[in-house]
Amino acid sequence: LELDYLDASSYNIQNLSGLEYCVNLQELYLWYNQISDISALTGLTNLQSLFLWHNQISDISALAGLTNLYYLDLDDNQIENISALANLINLWTLYLGYNQISDISALSGLTNLYRLDLEENQIENISALAGLTNLHYLFLSHNQISDITALSGLTNLWTLYLSYNQISDISVLANLINLQDLSLWHNQISDISALAGLANLYYLYLEENQIENISALAGLTNLWTLYLSYNQISDISALAGLTNLQYLDLTNNPNLDTSPGSDNRIIIDDLIDNGCEVIFDEAGEANSQSIEQGKYKKDFMDERIKKNMSKKK
Repeated sequence: LELDYLDASSYNIQNLSGLEYCVNLQELYLWYNQISDISALTGLTNLQSLFLWHNQISDISALAGLTNLYYLDLDDNQIENISALANLINLWTLYLGYNQISDISALSGLTNLYRLDLEENQIENISALAGLTNLHYLFLSHNQISDITALSGLTNLWTLYLSYNQISDISVLANLINLQDLSLWHNQISDISALAGLANLYYLYLEENQIENISALAGLTNLWTLYLSYNQISDISALAGLTNLQYLDLTNNPNLDTSPGSDNRIIIDDLIDNGCEVIFDEAGEANSQSIEQGKYKKDFMDERIKKNMSKKK
């Protein structure tokens, strides 16, 4: 068949028989079906873009010879073994989120990767990523990662999501001076001094850690969005010069005095006067209102993160 494009997404498809004859296919969309067997794709060596997210796929060995692929989406399946991807050296974008992957060594040679999504897996060791220096977008949230030294050379990264892991040492992030969007929430971080030189950051998520000292943030004058909730912060003087801030969440820092007239409150009021929406805890009615606003905003931003990480279509 001369067909070079096919979109059969969301049709409850289970069987791919017949596709093996579509050898000229370059783009194939099969997301949101009930596919488990993809062996029919083995000979489709002209494929450049393949979308298989949200199916029931566990065996991806049929993809091993599809070396022209540059866009591959396998999110939300039942994949454990990704060794079949080792030779797909032309891959530019790869989505493997929401699977059961623990070993990512097969990715070590995919040096053309520009965007890689590995969120919601069972990954502990990310050493295979050390040489992927073309990466600009990397999503590793919701894994079991504690050691991120492999990221030290990924200096082209613009976006890095490491939320919901077991990270305490972020010193290697000091090298990633091109970062614009960094998510570290829900880890075990107390020392954020490595962030002091990341002057290109626009979005920074640090909530649910063990942070007391935020002086490293003083020079991050490009920040638009900053989440610091659920930490141990008592002094926010470092934020006084962040005049580009549009949103700041300070809720649930039990040691933070925001009473009227306090040094912290003066900074908060100045930020608000400058157009920043600041969510903070305060006694009385304002407290519940601020917390509710914070919850709404947090839910909104969590959804933004999820959509950005899951990115579909």
